[in-house]
Amino acid sequence: CFDNNGNIYVASNFHDLLYIRNSKGPRAIKSKDIVVIKFDPQGEYIMYKHFGGRGEVDVHSIVADGKNNIYIAGDFTETLTARGTPMKQVSSKGQQDGFVLKLNEECKIIWDPIRFGDKHEGSPDIEGGDGTTCIAVDQTGDHIYVSGYFSGGSKIGDISLKSTRYSNFLSRLNRGKLGK
Repeated sequence: CFDNNGNIYVASNFHDLLYIRNSKGPRAIKSKDIVVIKFDPQGEYIMYKHFGGRGEVDVHSIVADGKNNIYIAGDFTETLTARGTPMKQVSSKGQQDGFVLKLNEECKIIWDPIRFGDKHEGSPDIEGGDGTTCIAVDQTGDHIYVSGYFSGGSKIGDISLKSTRYSNFLSRLNRGKLGK
């Protein structure tokens, strides 16, 4: 995605070691982690932010608002944390949960992760799990929409969802809080 200054932000999954042009990149501590990389308008590397934890972390969507804040959405198993930065560690309540993070233009965390999911996942017929697949935001950053999926049952904010198969959801966030 691009911010209002023309800077480029890329979010990616990686295994083991990631090399970034003009910088030795992060090393995944275990399994699969994610990274958000910032480049200037000419494509020159500026910085990166590394997210991981126990288990696997996947990123599926990245977007910027008009204030140059960056939002990422994905899913994780076990735990999610930021490497080298104080951030509330979030634990999965099921096999896999979705998340949304908000960063400023310096890749510093504005919101601790918002977790999408519940421990009541799965059905006898399918493997359970929750995840976020896409995120959209208006220019003010006041209206954020997240889409994703769940199986069996899930909890989005204080709303419980049930399904016998994989189902989809669309949720609105209002300034970092789950909307209805």
